Amino acid sequence: MDSIFEPAPAAAAKQEQAAPAEAEKKTEDQQQASALANMSFGGILKGLVESTVKDPRDRVHAYEDAMKMLKETMEQQIAESTRALAAEKEQALKTRSRTEHVLSRVAEGKVIVDKDGRILMMNPVAEEIAGTKLADAVGKHISEHMRPGEHFLTLSKDMDLTGDNPVSGEVDVQGDERMGRALRRSVALLEDDEGRVLGTYTTLPEITKYKEAQKMQEEFLSRITHDLQSPLSSITAALEMLNDGAGQKLDQTENKFLDISIRNSHRLSQMIKGILDFSKLQAGKMDMHPQPSLVAPILAETADGLVPWAKTKGITLSVRPVAEDLCALADPPRIVQVLTNLISNAIKATPEGGTITVAAGPNPAADGGVLFGVRDTGHGIPKENLDKIFKKFVQVASYDTQEGVGLGLVIVKDFIELHGGRVWVDSADGKGTTFYFTLPAAEIRAGAA
Repeated sequence: MDSIFEPAPAAAAKQEQAAPAEAEKKTEDQQQASALANMSFGGILKGLVESTVKDPRDRVHAYEDAMKMLKETMEQQIAESTRALAAEKEQALKTRSRTEHVLSRVAEGKVIVDKDGRILMMNPVAEEIAGTKLADAVGKHISEHMRPGEHFLTLSKDMDLTGDNPVSGEVDVQGDERMGRALRRSVALLEDDEGRVLGTYTTLPEITKYKEAQKMQEEFLSRITHDLQSPLSSITAALEMLNDGAGQKLDQTENKFLDISIRNSHRLSQMIKGILDFSKLQAGKMDMHPQPSLVAPILAETADGLVPWAKTKGITLSVRPVAEDLCALADPPRIVQVLTNLISNAIKATPEGGTITVAAGPNPAADGGVLFGVRDTGHGIPKENLDKIFKKFVQVASYDTQEGVGLGLVIVKDFIELHGGRVWVDSADGKGTTFYFTLPAAEIRAGAA
């Protein structure tokens, strides 16, 4: 059976005769290939031209045409390669710009360091985070200002990318691990299908504990103020009854102490009322009933209650006349409270002989409505404090006395925003202060007042 795979005798003899000829041809082809491999491009081109073009004059034209075609082909290939590199560079720059924009929305602070991690520049937000000024930090390593339990630092170990330095991808991490874990668990990166950063998805670290602590704080404020209000009201009523019944029988010194006690009890009542209002605002339980209201009576009611206090300090408090029909959408008792807070602050900040002016009128700005203003000739507010004054529990150092708990302007801001208006301040250190706020305009219906 294996014989079918054996060649026939004649075929075998033919193959034996053909083998030397094929081997000889194969050797010749190899020699030619070897010779071509050892020739330069110019030699190959010369050989091709000489073998195909016999006339020497035509060979010159053939050489020129061949070189021209070669040049065009190379230029085309270089252009395509350059275009691809330019596209890759443009894509890399766009990806970098997008990542930087994402990070700039996540963090307001910025610190610029050199390749060794030494601080070159930092903005004011970064100064607050680090707890130091740029003048004290410049030239020092970023890690020198870390405080255990407060700061958490991540810094790439690939700071120097010049030359042939490879990128290891390693990151140096310093700080309290529990704090780092809370931060990492609060931020999720948004990436595309190629792993490039598109954004972040963030929640507050330990949000449950934060909300529980916030709720406990609000409940404590509400409970303690309610508990203080009742006995304080009794004390105030007793002092006023004593003043009415026995005031004429007391000597000058005793009457002075009685007046101080009554005044301080009223002041404490206002502080408690402010804390209660703040608690209601935080809990979203503050009732507000804006309605079309004439502005002039609101200004008059506020000024009447504060002119006596201003006079005792030698301060002139005046209200600019307003149009009788000027009307705003307002809850009058709340706006009286707003103006009272602003004018009270102005009285505290204005020295003897100064003036306080209250005014209102149509708002000339594009958003319209009614514009209110309280201007004083006091010490003014330093520029660095302007962004802080509407934050809770903040008191400005421009006042002669630090009264209250730092909630007055917070309440002012929340009241105005609940009315659909806005509030802002214009001040400079040593040049007085003007507080402005707006309310929506309204019209009094016929027969209403």
